Amino acid sequence: MFCTFGKGRTGAFCAIVEALAGATYEEIREDFMESMCNYYHVEEGTIEYEAVAHLYVDRVLYLYKHTEYINNYLAMDWSKMNFDDYVPEEVMTGYLINVSGIPQELIDAVKERIRT
Repeated sequence: MFCTFGKGRTGAFCAIVEALAGATYEEIREDFMESMCNYYHVEEGTIEYEAVAHLYVDRVLYLYKHTEYINNYLAMDWSKMNFDDYVPEEVMTGYLINVSGIPQELIDAVKERIRT
């Protein structure tokens, strides 16, 4: 999967697929940041890298869990972001069911397919 930079829709779609495959939050964040490094020309381990990761990637992934803020993300109190209880597979499954309307059976079939 690719697009010009992979940071928007493609990056978000890849994050969903990775989560369904069982990837950890850290793995998803790191992969998402690959596209951000390409786009913003930041390097891993720098202050700029962490700023982009926090201000974009963390927030996008957090909104998948807190879908009530998707249409009004400016009302979100970003200082309260907590990823201690963030289980990507559960978060993305919930998003696909509750926001996208994809049936559980289809999600389970996708999980089975990408894990084998």
